[in-house]
Amino acid sequence: MIDSRLFYETLFDPEDRTCFGMMTTPEGKIPGIYNTKLQWASATHYQKRNYFTINPMHTSRKKTNVMKFRNFMVEMDYHTLDEQKRLVKASGLPWSTAVFSGGDSIHFIVSLVTPLASIEEYNKLAHRLYAAMEIKKMKEDQGNKNATRFSRTPNVFREDKGQIQHLLKVNGRIDNEVFFDWVSKRLAYLGIDEASFEPKVYLAPTKPEGAEEMCDDDKYKWVKEYWVKGHVMERNRHMYLYMVASGCNKVGISPNNAKYYMTELTGWSGGDGGRDVSQAEVDKQVDDTYDANRSEHAAIFLNKPMTKAEFKAKKLKEKTELYNTKYKLNDYDYGI
Repeated sequence: MIDSRLFYETLFDPEDRTCFGMMTTPEGKIPGIYNTKLQWASATHYQKRNYFTINPMHTSRKKTNVMKFRNFMVEMDYHTLDEQKRLVKASGLPWSTAVFSGGDSIHFIVSLVTPLASIEEYNKLAHRLYAAMEIKKMKEDQGNKNATRFSRTPNVFREDKGQIQHLLKVNGRIDNEVFFDWVSKRLAYLGIDEASFEPKVYLAPTKPEGAEEMCDDDKYKWVKEYWVKGHVMERNRHMYLYMVASGCNKVGISPNNAKYYMTELTGWSGGDGGRDVSQAEVDKQVDDTYDANRSEHAAIFLNKPMTKAEFKAKKLKEKTELYNTKYKLNDYDYGI
């Protein structure tokens, strides 16, 4: 049996920590629940747990807590084990470690010598890698793209299968240039244009003629016709609500008016079979969007983003006016 220490020394640096998880057993626990524990990757007593997060983490297992974007996992559990070995070998994939899952797959991990600088770089390379591996019957589990992905801990007994998750081989870290070169050549061999992986640039709609004189009714119509174009409620209700609220903010519609206009979206299930959109959901989306994007208020139509102080003053004025209108305070004679 290959020593697990070599495995961890390949994937992690001495100062790295990662999240170990154990699938619970039937003895007094619900199967399928992961109890994660952040620990030093070198802590041998946690290496007895069934899972670990492939990239170094801090605090907890969340994508925002990834400390180094170094490791990628490849899994093909709908092929037989022999087919998986053959397909990986045929592709020429340069991999760092291979672990038998104890079930239907082998977990191959690519560990780069130099971590990538950001989640954006990681995601872009992950998409290129899995495109290179999924063509011609090599379709990966799409969850592999996640930098927080769990992989099987090497040399640990898997109770539900009665198998040891054997560490099969350790090749060491892969030079970045070697890996990038392999990805490019593999995509070219498969006839895939690398330009297709470049992020799509969204060009914001230009300010229409007479924008400064447009009333909020016309601004809202413009948001629905131009800003939200390409987004449909049936596909993703949350993104749709965000886009409408974001557009209202960018064209300078007040939060209260945005909530009023977006009332038309209530009672819509979003086509996903879920609960209907409520006014409370609309109101929260507007508040969250406006609060998170204060500097963008009226940015499109007025070309003059508001400062945080200006936005707060404007919002306070609107709330005061609404309160005064509701209770007619301006018409009340205080006897002064």
